[in-house]
Amino acid sequence: MYTVLRITTDAARREALLQLGEQMNQKRAGVFSGLRRAGDGFSCEVSSSPSWDAHVQSLHGFLRDFAETIAHAQQMGAAVTVDVAIEPEDRSASGTPFVLGVSPSLLTEMSALGLRWELSVY
Repeated sequence: MYTVLRITTDAARREALLQLGEQMNQKRAGVFSGLRRAGDGFSCEVSSSPSWDAHVQSLHGFLRDFAETIAHAQQMGAAVTVDVAIEPEDRSASGTPFVLGVSPSLLTEMSALGLRWELSVY
């Protein structure tokens, strides 16, 4: 499992995106590692733990730390998305269902920040 926060906009806002990323690095060193090849956005790792509970806790902390940055990105017209990638090895070989529970508090926090949620299953 891998959870990221992705900020994307048009490549014409490259300098503004770089400034956002640098501001994020001032709060948490290394969270911004550069723009995507197209220059139209970037992703920040939230969690790569095998535990969904760890992802949820990391996401709460990340959103709390970067709420102001997220709002700034949205004000400049960027799309901000939380993307959770589920890899084949994350699912049980026994055939039991793989369930990701999302608490009302996380849904409320994401909604208040105007975030889109994506779940990518590979």
